[in-house]
Amino acid sequence: MHNALGLVYYETGRFNEALEEYRMSEGLVPGLDSRSIQLRISIHNNQGLLYSGRGDYTNSLEYYNEAERLLGLIPAWDSISYSKQSTLLLNKGIVLFLLGKFEESKGVLKECAQIKEKHKHPYLGSVYFNLARVYQSLGDPEIACQYYLKSIERWSTEYESDYYELANIYLHFGELLTSLGQAELGFEYLQKAMQNYKRNYGSSHPLTAACYESLARYSLDQEQLEDALDYLQEALHSIEITGHDLTLLKILATKAEALEDVSIHSSIADEKLEYLQAALTTNSLSIDVLHRVQNAFLSAESRIFMTSRQKDLFTTGIRLNLEMYKLSGDKAYIDEAFLMAAKGKSGELMFEMNNKEWLYLESLTDTMAISASELKQQIAHLSNLIQTKTMEMNPDSVQLENWQNQLFQTRDSFTRHMEQLRRDFPQMGHFELSNIDISMKQIRRNLKRNETLVEYFMTGAEDADKEQLFIFVVSKNECLYYQSPVDSLFHQNIETIIDKLHVFVPYNETREQFDSLKLALFGIYQDLIQPVESLFSGKNLLIVPDETLSFVPFDALITHLDSDSIINYAGISYLLQDYNISYMYNSQLMNRKRSWDLRFPDVTAWIPEQTKAATHSYGKLQGAMEEVQDIMELVKGRSIQQSLEKPELISLLEENAILHLAMHSLATENTGKSPYFILDTLRDPLLGNRMHDYEINALNLSTPMVVLSSCETAGGFLHNGEGIMSLSRSFLQAGASSVVHTLWPVEDAKSREIMVAYYREIKRGHSKSEALSNVKKQYMLEQPPFYTHPYYWAAFQITGDTSPLHSKRRVSLIIGSFLIALLIFYYLKRRSFFRRA
Repeated sequence: MHNALGLVYYETGRFNEALEEYRMSEGLVPGLDSRSIQLRISIHNNQGLLYSGRGDYTNSLEYYNEAERLLGLIPAWDSISYSKQSTLLLNKGIVLFLLGKFEESKGVLKECAQIKEKHKHPYLGSVYFNLARVYQSLGDPEIACQYYLKSIERWSTEYESDYYELANIYLHFGELLTSLGQAELGFEYLQKAMQNYKRNYGSSHPLTAACYESLARYSLDQEQLEDALDYLQEALHSIEITGHDLTLLKILATKAEALEDVSIHSSIADEKLEYLQAALTTNSLSIDVLHRVQNAFLSAESRIFMTSRQKDLFTTGIRLNLEMYKLSGDKAYIDEAFLMAAKGKSGELMFEMNNKEWLYLESLTDTMAISASELKQQIAHLSNLIQTKTMEMNPDSVQLENWQNQLFQTRDSFTRHMEQLRRDFPQMGHFELSNIDISMKQIRRNLKRNETLVEYFMTGAEDADKEQLFIFVVSKNECLYYQSPVDSLFHQNIETIIDKLHVFVPYNETREQFDSLKLALFGIYQDLIQPVESLFSGKNLLIVPDETLSFVPFDALITHLDSDSIINYAGISYLLQDYNISYMYNSQLMNRKRSWDLRFPDVTAWIPEQTKAATHSYGKLQGAMEEVQDIMELVKGRSIQQSLEKPELISLLEENAILHLAMHSLATENTGKSPYFILDTLRDPLLGNRMHDYEINALNLSTPMVVLSSCETAGGFLHNGEGIMSLSRSFLQAGASSVVHTLWPVEDAKSREIMVAYYREIKRGHSKSEALSNVKKQYMLEQPPFYTHPYYWAAFQITGDTSPLHSKRRVSLIIGSFLIALLIFYYLKRRSFFRRA
């Protein structure tokens, strides 16, 4: 009964009530007999439908996978078992399509079609329809059209011509025909879809609203702007009582685009401003809805996926604000465009940092916070195990199934735990959203007069010719911007830099490679720095990169191109020579408290025990041992050169000291697996002997600086709209004020020289970015020409708070102020004494 009632709530858009009913129905079927299993399969299928309807496709897929696993436990299959299998495969294929996994979706749907054809199951027309969508997304419109027609024929044969399933097919087929240039025929199908939706669902339904949105998009393509706005108004009326946020999001995004188009075509200045302002308001509403949708998701994967699909919303917001500035001359719109760029990246990082702050508020018990954190770690750990195992040549299917079952149960426990927290503490959702925003006033307050914040935003585009680059330059007093198109040469230069630096082979560089790297570094300087360099204030740059720019070492960009008769990097003019450069994952981190002390903090250095070369290609860290020894002669603290168990290492990381970690690490950029560093190379590193990024994320650190003296600690998988998931990022998320990291594997001996010199510089009271710049410049003066190649020095970067770790000037001021106060006190006392005398 609860399962059926949940389905009714789902169909009427009451998702929370539906979820409660499914939860209750789960509790009533705990057994493993065939009937209980069949009921649980049905419940999980419905839960998958619910999460898919909310846009949480990752979670939806988990429920379908669990239902499939349960189906495999039934020993003797009957017609009901095959029917459930085909239903699950259809729903799973749809979710895989929505996740953008088109090839995998195609395989699942074709398997589903075979089963339905063999057993004469219903809904074969729906399988054909979804295969049409898959082929359309794979760029094969001819096969897509064939499947659309097969689907229409199937449904029309089995049912009447106005059967409700035909509405979706007409809608998507009409959109495809329009995109193929068959506008009139496409419009006919869109109209047929609308008639069907209204007949079967009524005027107020999310599907009817979605059809109005498609008609509006058709009208925009035909430049029928008034018709488009009329359709969009009808769409909003259709959805206003249903609360279907995903459809609402799409409608608002299209309406903002339509209002912008109307403004562009208007010749009256006041009217242009009016429509642009309306577009801007609509765009802001769409972003609010996006945050509401993401806030409802309990998994990071779902939030990140949603971010990657909705970057266009922030692109539109930037563009609209800048158009408003051009028309009105009000520079406040440039500020808003910049803030839009900041909000359009690293959203998951900011969400997790704010979420962690909330979990540790006094209103929550430690047990509740720790439980949430531990469950989240278990989910990440099991996901990583599954990802690693599936990449093996012959993965253990039994082990995989066991882990997948554990992952499902752990996700379910986490979901229940967080849902209970949100019920008990409704202010949690408001806290997560309200702490995302930051004002320009806050950012400027945290900028020094000799600092410039440079924010990059790459729009991305299906049509490469339309991709744009926005550069925002923020100083203490103003915010300015620059906009330019991105061409293929830009991306080619980025790829050359990554290829020639990240995988550099010493002693093997040819003249051709030398020239191509120089040209790429100069070309990117011309694209990223030269157009805005005159706007910089002071010599300190805070770079906030976007997308693949995160792999670029900005201080290695070449500012002036000279012809060389030989391969020689020593005389090249680098950006390093003009600026002290640091990096940030998100400008909103400017609001984080800066750290400094009256004395230089203690250093805790750790190197895993190295008594012999280890297996699995992880060799001795002899250079790191000597590096730490030299550093400890400069600073106070302790050096730990022994293997540590994970709890011991966690205790060490939570010390309020500078953390210097010298160990082997692996970024796993292309695999999507979790980056990690190895705790002990003397034991098998393939076992539980790794510290992964998700384990670091869960820590609550208070260190003023983490120095990651190992390979590629800034590397990792690049998520569109989110950034690189690196070890460095994890330490910042865990609470570290700043992190020194490397972009690529570094040479052992040169790493030692740079690191030791860096500690010498920061001890003198320099800012972290100035100290690193000084070290690199001095290194280049002292090294033979061969070792001045950027590979040897440009990998080292500082991210986060760049302020000095201690300030001799501030100490002198405090002591001086105290002495002056003492003298004044003495003078007044003495004067008072003589008066009495």
